[in-house]
Amino acid sequence: MKTKLQILIFLMMIFPLSIFPQWEGVTGNNLPQQIAVGWAIDAIPNCVVASLTAYDSEFNLFISTDNGNNWSPITLPNDEFAIDIEIVDPLKYLIVTSTGKILLTVNGGENWTVQFSDSQLTEFMNYIEMFDENNGVAMGDAPPNSDIALIVRTNDGGITVSYTHLTLPTKRIV
Repeated sequence: MKTKLQILIFLMMIFPLSIFPQWEGVTGNNLPQQIAVGWAIDAIPNCVVASLTAYDSEFNLFISTDNGNNWSPITLPNDEFAIDIEIVDPLKYLIVTSTGKILLTVNGGENWTVQFSDSQLTEFMNYIEMFDENNGVAMGDAPPNSDIALIVRTNDGGITVSYTHLTLPTKRIV
């Protein structure tokens, strides 16, 4: 009985190390090593896009098409800063920015178009999520001194957006 228990304990110690995959740090080519902040990452098969702030880099958006071994910077227009990323397919990405915009690229980041921007409604976008290639939502902070948040949605892949306001409760609901 003691021998069976010893074997069971030994197997429990060995198998978790070999069965479950372990995370490892990425030190791929062209990925900045002095990262100050990592904001967002999204991935689909053979495509990873990450928003990173580096001390010594003018870029904050990077793409890898080989599982993180090599990275290439993506240039954003007008000093925009990506807060969250959504990859629709290997060439089509949507990002929300620190200036309250939603930007779309359909050619892997070569060109960007502004899909939403209204500083009267929000000055900072927090989150974007696509449920499929056409339908998605994004969320922005309320304007200063306001109790209204902004929810933006699309049903055509980000080509057009509509928005709704969400009034926040004045007291915290527990």
